[in-house]
Amino acid sequence: MQNYERASREKLSNGSILGERPEPNLDEARIELAKHLSRSLQRISNDRYGPLLESVNETAITELLRSLELRLARTKGDLTLVVEELLERLSASKSTVGHAASKYSSKRNKDDER
Repeated sequence: MQNYERASREKLSNGSILGERPEPNLDEARIELAKHLSRSLQRISNDRYGPLLESVNETAITELLRSLELRLARTKGDLTLVVEELLERLSASKSTVGHAASKYSSKRNKDDER
């Protein structure tokens, strides 16, 4: 009876109802990816090179992934600035072209009236 009352008070997430794992945060996902990469690289290197190579350290892979994330974030910021600049230039050139076209059109209409 107590378990039933407790269960009715608690709010369950969709993941726990459906038996799914909750979505990991970025650190957990990075660590899990590093584990899988480490195991895969170790298996590949053992198959090809035997014990000549050391196993790939999960910590090294985690640091590499963090470094990659920082570089991607920096690149995304730089790319955003470039795209914004290009869009500003395009909108400025469109307005200039539009203004010139309307000026030409109005001049042509005046010439037609004469």
